[in-house]
Amino acid sequence: MLRLINDKRRHSLVVEGEARWQLFMTDMLALAIFHQRVIMPLHGAGNFYTGTKKLGVKQIAIGTEKWNRSYFLETAKIAGRFFAITQEFGIDTNKLNVSSLADFITTWSDVYHDS
Repeated sequence: MLRLINDKRRHSLVVEGEARWQLFMTDMLALAIFHQRVIMPLHGAGNFYTGTKKLGVKQIAIGTEKWNRSYFLETAKIAGRFFAITQEFGIDTNKLNVSSLADFITTWSDVYHDS
């Protein structure tokens, strides 16, 4: 049983059975999309900066935008917070990287049924 509580409205919702599975799958899909579209680019930017820093690059300019150490530290913090949260809740981020919807459903259905 999954219990969702909205503190502002003082309502609670109990989700069971098929609705619970659907909610779980929807949440994991949203998390996977966020991971792919937001977190991985931020994480990759940090890795890029680390590599270029070894070559003596102190700032990266794209058009009029200039990214320096503080920008990349902030992106690393955001990605780090995401990974800390997923670790805290036991979410294997490797399972967020799937090549097809069918693989996603199979992977996360197995996780759901094993929990």
